[in-house]
Amino acid sequence: MRVAVEICKLMDRNPDMTMSDLRKVLPVKYATPTMSPYCADEEKYAVLDRIVAKLCAKHNAAEPLAGRAIKQIVTVNGARVILDNRSLGLVRASSNTPNLVVVCESTESD
Repeated sequence: MRVAVEICKLMDRNPDMTMSDLRKVLPVKYATPTMSPYCADEEKYAVLDRIVAKLCAKHNAAEPLAGRAIKQIVTVNGARVILDNRSLGLVRASSNTPNLVVVCESTESD
């Protein structure tokens, strides 16, 4: 439902463009499949806390991640790391399995 609303807004802001035209101007993104490394339920939140702390320390020290500057870290329910080229990485604890959830998305394929 949310996607349908956003598409309607996009079309409303661009009345001279077809959906096909709008699709062509969207940026290309590359995404990993969702990765689910095993992490025991009794350990996953402590592991996640350590990962978040290391990412925040890296950001605070202005250290790069994957060769890119960290633009922002959102630490609600894990960590969403946004890099200077709009790439992102997400790590969080699974709410119903003994796993972490990791996803990466980038505007660059290499």
